[in-house]
Parts: sequence; structure tokens; C-alpha cells
Amino acid sequence: MGKGNSINVRGMGSIEKLVRYRWRVRVSLGKDPVTGKYLRSPSITVHGTKTDAINALQEYQWQLSSGEAPARKGIIPTVGEHAQQFHDQREGTLGSPLTYKREGQTICRIKQYFGDYDLVDLTPAMLRATYAQLRKRGATPSGLHKLHQKLSQVMKQAVFALAELVDAAAAEAEAEDAVTSLACVARERFG
Repeated sequence: MGKGNSINVRGMGSIEKLVRYRWRVRVSLGKDPVTGKYLRSPSITVHGTKTDAINALQEYQWQLSSGEAPARKGIIPTVGEHAQQFHDQREGTLGSPLTYKREGQTICRIKQYFGDYDLVDLTPAMLRATYAQLRKRGATPSGLHKLHQKLSQVMKQAVFALAELVDAAAAEAEAEDAVTSLACVARERFG
């Protein structure tokens, strides 16, 4: 997280339930002295229980008031980012532009329902809860099957992408260790 300007946080902030286990958190920033309109922070999406959302709101308030810029944790891409990358890589390989377009529509639904989750945070319980909610809204079994089938393809490719991230992180750590060792040896020899 990088240092920035501190922001005058007003009030308690707000928590809005989006769907089961998904919350939108915002913080009131007071009135704009120029326009006289009330300002709010950018919203962040929290996945988990209401207690998780309350804790995230408190952390977000602290980050804004202390000047810390909120940042995503780690280098793990979200499901939405990876799904879009998966789709982009398949352009021209599906045989028909219509097939690619239809896959794009399914990818948009994946991003809508699961896009904010980090790849490693998506659990079977979250899938079941989301699918149950979609069934209540009138989703057909064949539509859910199509969504799940495409999500499964995206997540299988994600396993390989995450393995590459782990390998790259391990190589970077080894390089840092080598540099540190070399610096120690140089200090010992040249004082």
C-alpha cells in the first residue's frame, strides 16, 4: 500500500448486501466545498459474512483516514480477470465468430456472479449458494449447466496459471537470496 493524502472520513460508512455472502462497502467523505454535493469513497466489494463486511469497512475507513491507498492483496488475479484472459486467448480458435461471441456472453455472466473473487477464494459453497440464488430468479438447468461448464474450463486453466505464478515467485525469491548472499560475501571480503 502506498502513502497518499489523508481523507476526512465522516460517519460510520455504509454496508449494502448485494447477494448472499457479497457486500458493498462505502465511506462518506462529507461535502465537496466547491459543488456542495456529498462525496462518497469508491466502493469495495467484500465476500463473506456481514462481520467480514464490518471489519472490511473499519479497515477501509482507517486506510482512507490515514492516507493509505487500499490495494488488492497479493498478485492472485480475480476470477473475472482470468475469465476475460481465458476468453481473449481463445479468439480465432473456436472456428466460428458466433461461437466466440456466445462464449463471451457466458464469460460476462461469470464475471457478473464471480468476477470479484480471487481465484483461490472461490469455494464450492459459494458456487452452490450462487446457483441456488440463480435458480430462484428463474435460471434454467441448461443455462446453469452451461455457466458451470464454462466456469469449470476457466478454473482448470487457472490451476496452470497459478502454478506459473508460484514458480515465478519461487524464482524471484531464489534470485533475491542469491543477491543477498553475494552482498554478504562482498562485505566480508571488501569490508
